[in-house]
Amino acid sequence: MNTRVMLLAALLVALTAATAFGVVYSIVNKISFFNSAQSINCTGPCLVTITPGDKLSDFLLLSLNKENDSIAGLSYMVWPIVSTKGYPVTLFIGDFIGYTCDGSEYQLVSINFSNDSASFMHIMTRVGPCPVCLSGNTTISTPEGQFSVKDLKAGMSVWTIDSSGNKAAATILETSKVRVPSDHIMIHVVLADGRQIFASPGHPTADGRTVGELAVGSQLDGSTVIIAQPVQYNENYTYDILPSGSTGFYWANGILIGSTLKNSTN
Repeated sequence: MNTRVMLLAALLVALTAATAFGVVYSIVNKISFFNSAQSINCTGPCLVTITPGDKLSDFLLLSLNKENDSIAGLSYMVWPIVSTKGYPVTLFIGDFIGYTCDGSEYQLVSINFSNDSASFMHIMTRVGPCPVCLSGNTTISTPEGQFSVKDLKAGMSVWTIDSSGNKAAATILETSKVRVPSDHIMIHVVLADGRQIFASPGHPTADGRTVGELAVGSQLDGSTVIIAQPVQYNENYTYDILPSGSTGFYWANGILIGSTLKNSTN
């Protein structure tokens, strides 16, 4: 009797697994996605071939579709926050995987159905890091007045705040100008006192959050957020600076924020 029960249970498990194969396959590959990346050793154009179950950048290949000459897979968010949840995508010859933070582009150039593989052209198009910086129309508070973030250079003076919370003059140690993709999204934040800023979702605030975490009703630099809205960015670059001192904070459009460059320097 016990043997029959065990056999029936095993059969039920097998049927359930077969029915839910796509789900199981997806889960297994989601787990492996973070453990087995394709290693790219070239710094310029080169061909990269993958098969179902392999990942390339933030794309996990699941299947090749001969009916419409395409491939299907899951795309995972790698910026500004790494996500373990992939969303389905279908790629055709000539399509790109999407934006990556290391300066790479991966374009689908061929599908080999006999070998069950897909080939991508790897192209270095820009230099990282990810664009988690400020819009080009941002002004920065300095002892000499308000300056466009585009015009600031290392060695110039800027206002910061020290570890005791006091406003202090600092020297700009580093600046960044990062090229962004054409579909880059910024967050438009407006405070109740009229101050506003456009920044990438991953840009740090002065209190340990990111701009993308702000919502209506959030507190920011002594005021209340009344708008926190994603908007299309219409410039080619984002910008950031790193002041000297213990915090790396500075005022952008009158709002005290952090710097994306602090962690890369310290």
